[in-house]
Amino acid sequence: MDMIKGSSVNRQKRKRDNTHKSIMHNAKVLYEQKGLGNVTIEDITEAADISRSTFFSHFASTDALILEIANVAVMDIIEAYKKSGKKGLEGIKVLAEKLIDDTCPYPKLSAQILLNGILSSTDNSSFIALERIVRDELIREGIGEDRFTYRELISAILGAYFGVVYLKLIMREEFDDPQALKKSVYKIINSIIGERK
Repeated sequence: MDMIKGSSVNRQKRKRDNTHKSIMHNAKVLYEQKGLGNVTIEDITEAADISRSTFFSHFASTDALILEIANVAVMDIIEAYKKSGKKGLEGIKVLAEKLIDDTCPYPKLSAQILLNGILSSTDNSSFIALERIVRDELIREGIGEDRFTYRELISAILGAYFGVVYLKLIMREEFDDPQALKKSVYKIINSIIGERK
């Protein structure tokens, strides 16, 4: 009897998790197509084929949904970094690679949700964790604060990603070549770190 009850609970959890992922996926597609401010709960529920009450059983609001999309994206980046086992500058490059890989399918959405996530982040948010990882890897790489502070270095490294992505958005360019984006970001990071060695 307990085994039947356990499998029923697992099935319900899987169904709930799948619905949650479906809401997030459909919202990401809609946000990319229409922009964050132009997507309604009705748009999302229709695309995900769910009711409004189901939406609200998963998210308190569209703002909560957007914040979760941002946090999940950053946590996925951190998870890819951890799984890679890379350290120092190579660890920082793994973070940049995953950021770019996640940005290319949804460039407008990525720019918007990352900015929103940063603006609404708290002291223990995934965005702060990302900053700490970059700082730790700079220290691990043996890069001190003789010319630039860690804060300045982190700003420049994260700025390499944001600069390359936002310039492509400003120029209305396609995000169809992730390798070219990675190469540009690496060149900027290497020039920053190269000046330090």
